[in-house]
Amino acid sequence: MLLNIIKYGLSEGVAKIAPFLTTLYVAKFLSPELFGKYSLIVVMFEITFILISFNIQATTRIDYFKEDTDSFNNIKQNHFILSVFITFLGLFALFFVEESERVIVIILLFSALMRTGSVFILAMFQCARRVNAYIITNVLFVIILSGVTFTLVNMGASFYSWLYAMLFASAVQLVLAMNLYGFKNFRHFSPKTIRFDSLKIMFIPAVLFMPQAIGWWLKSGADRVIISDALGDVTLGHYALAFQFSSITLIVVGVINLALVPEMNKLLSLGKGKEVSALINKASVFVFLICISVSFFGYQFINLLYSLEYAPALPIFIMLVFSTLPQAIMLLVINVLYFKGEGLFVAKLVFYSFFAQAIISYIVAPIFGVLSMVINSLFVNVIVLLLIWIRKNKIIL
Repeated sequence: MLLNIIKYGLSEGVAKIAPFLTTLYVAKFLSPELFGKYSLIVVMFEITFILISFNIQATTRIDYFKEDTDSFNNIKQNHFILSVFITFLGLFALFFVEESERVIVIILLFSALMRTGSVFILAMFQCARRVNAYIITNVLFVIILSGVTFTLVNMGASFYSWLYAMLFASAVQLVLAMNLYGFKNFRHFSPKTIRFDSLKIMFIPAVLFMPQAIGWWLKSGADRVIISDALGDVTLGHYALAFQFSSITLIVVGVINLALVPEMNKLLSLGKGKEVSALINKASVFVFLICISVSFFGYQFINLLYSLEYAPALPIFIMLVFSTLPQAIMLLVINVLYFKGEGLFVAKLVFYSFFAQAIISYIVAPIFGVLSMVINSLFVNVIVLLLIWIRKNKIIL
């Protein structure tokens, strides 16, 4: 078990750090305006993937243990039918975009569809405890995505470099994942016939997960869209660089959770709520210290490596770091609610809170600028953390 945790930790560490470093490298080659457009491309893919994948990775981890083999296969067949249908429905967007952007739409749609197949197989690897297959598939994808982005930027591909890299990396990952899983085994999930009962069983849990997925996307993705629209791509470039550095705290929390969650779940299963709270308190103090370190060293890195061109990113960065702190602690506490069957509460809270944040940001951004959006984010994060913390105490203490 410990060895698997270490393996997953290293895998997730590479999966998060490699794109992080690649993005910082890209920012050195692109102007703030072009880097803003680069960031916007990433956001466009994120929302496309949410819609096409329809939370297949989350529902698979549940269905795998709840359904018998035949029911599971039928449910996933219908899930893929829905994903393919949404992909081709998205092609209607070609009639509403400029001719020069149609290739981008096609790449976004089919990259997201291929990623849907890949993350499904990754979820299967996790459920079957095929740790090595999971790591190989996940790490290779990240290495290819970062490596091709790096190469294309150096060849002058500008802000479209990441999108082309995503298309190639998604295709390679899907082929590798299917090979490791077995092409013959994967055929059990290829769309055959649509069964209403299976479609209903698949559709309802996926829909319940959707508000939460969209809510988390709104947390970061919507801000970048709003900034681009209201304040321009130059400001978006400054914000994107600041956001990238501030996300170090969230990356650290993600790795902490890999080791912390099994221990927390074990304690919760034994009814040791006070021990769980003590564990969360210690982890929260550690996250606070990480946040302080990130604010200091991140400021120095931006100041030294990105010079005057990205100077406006410095005050945004400091504000973002401390806005991220309550969100990072939230990710620690929220594990208790998931274990205790409070997923619906979390989904509603995440969606409504971050939807409200996006609306407020849309209103204040043109008037008060980007810092008002960060302050808004901090305020919402604190409220959500308090509500989650209160719910946690009510459940386990």
